Amino acid sequence: MQSCALMNLDRYRQQLLTQERDLSERVDRALANSREPRDEMPRDVGDESMDDELESERFARAEADRAVLDEVRDALHRIDDGTFGTCVTGGEPIEEERLDAMPWTPYCRKHQGIRDASDLTRTPTL
Repeated sequence: MQSCALMNLDRYRQQLLTQERDLSERVDRALANSREPRDEMPRDVGDESMDDELESERFARAEADRAVLDEVRDALHRIDDGTFGTCVTGGEPIEEERLDAMPWTPYCRKHQGIRDASDLTRTPTL
């Protein structure tokens, strides 16, 4: 692990714990909102379409929050097991600027780039 990352381990842990709390609250709120019954006001097709679109956007945000929450929790486990700051793919140190920007990242810049390029080649085009 990089010495700078090691010195900042407590700071990263606090950032991750704050992020975990915030994301958990947002996911819980989204889940609670999805269970609320819709009002019984008369609605036309346009209203229903707009409601469906808004619901779809809320669902997509909740799914994205859930994915990041899982990554944050994985990063907290890496802190606990002593592997935080080390790329899970190649074992290289993760650049400190990456950890500062996104402390839950499990990949160094090189391996993240490889993953991103691979994702682009697998994404179907319309």
